[in-house]
Amino acid sequence: MSKGEHVKDAGQLLMWLVYAFEPLSIAQVTEILAVDLEDQTFDPDMRSLELVNGTYDILDSTLITVNGGKVVKLAHNSVKEFLTQTHAEMHTSKVFKINEHLAHATICQTCVIYLLQFNKEGILPEEEETFGRLYPLGIYAAQHWPSHMQRLDDKVPDHKTAKDLIISLLKDSSQLTYVNWIGSMPQVMQRGKKAMIQL
Repeated sequence: MSKGEHVKDAGQLLMWLVYAFEPLSIAQVTEILAVDLEDQTFDPDMRSLELVNGTYDILDSTLITVNGGKVVKLAHNSVKEFLTQTHAEMHTSKVFKINEHLAHATICQTCVIYLLQFNKEGILPEEEETFGRLYPLGIYAAQHWPSHMQRLDDKVPDHKTAKDLIISLLKDSSQLTYVNWIGSMPQVMQRGKKAMIQL
């Protein structure tokens, strides 16, 4: 299923592909995999250049597809059904720990850790296009971490870690990470307006 040293990346990527609220681009996947959940850091140097040419070093092509070389998604709905069924959790939990509550906790943590890198003045450009190019996961993280947070379950071990990270983001409205998160919201709103116009 996954290829050797990429087991952890494969599990994280599967969680995102099953439970993210919108499709993921290759650029977003590279950002996701550069987040270290144990150290709670984002390291741009850990972006995988391999992903530009496909994600098949991490997951087999029978599980995922890369449409037009840009959008990563599960190869078929049956993959999602298998990964989210109770009996599937029993078989895959030792490797991927696929379940909804853990996935939302992991995604929430990843989003907040990603936002915590915005700890400098002048880090956010005004134009949505520039923002999206510089920080491919930025708009998703800013917009959706609260929705993932709402789906946390306090029975999941990672629940407390996610809550602690959220507190560190929100505890002081004068800190730069909070100011920059709020500052990214116009890009989020702008993208929402564009989507409505296209509808």
